[in-house]
Amino acid sequence: MELRIKEGYCYQVIDGLLDVTTPSTSNMLNKLALTKGAIEVSKEFAIDRGFDELANWSAPEHDRLFVINDNILVCLPKEVEPYA
Repeated sequence: MELRIKEGYCYQVIDGLLDVTTPSTSNMLNKLALTKGAIEVSKEFAIDRGFDELANWSAPEHDRLFVINDNILVCLPKEVEPYA
């Protein structure tokens, strides 16, 4: 399935800083998730993998975390269906 990553969603490259998607980064992340795969992960798993900033910023009651290609974490709102 294909993730629906839109402009304005937060993401973090492993051991990097939190950033917000632009039209081009959301398109790139969607393509990467489709070709390399994405899995939903817990906040604890994300922190253990080096995504501390975004994992700690996210709110589990409102957000879902997905790891793409083992090195990018994306935060999607729970109220939005994550898959196309």
